[in-house]
Amino acid sequence: MRNFIGVLLAALVTLSAAHAKPVIHLDGKPVFELIAREGARYGPEERAQIVERRLASFADSAVPVSEIRSEETDGATDVVAGDQRLVTVTDADAATVQRPRAEIADGYT
Repeated sequence: MRNFIGVLLAALVTLSAAHAKPVIHLDGKPVFELIAREGARYGPEERAQIVERRLASFADSAVPVSEIRSEETDGATDVVAGDQRLVTVTDADAATVQRPRAEIADGYT
């Protein structure tokens, strides 16, 4: 499952070179760049570490890749697998790269 996740997530297109984009790794291999803005609750590097832990947990789980989906919440779009949140795209993240948050989240699914 880890190979498939890596291939799936590596397909995410880099959205902006002007903003912090920490690289998310799985098993020591880069899989995608996270859209992260300075001044958020968590800094870009801390946010990347959180996402990496979530992806590793998902990769080690029995949850099938087909369970990855996005869910709209108030002011954010969560990418989830089963009942586990993998990454959240906020309105502020979307504004950073001037794209709808749902479009960004779809790139993660």
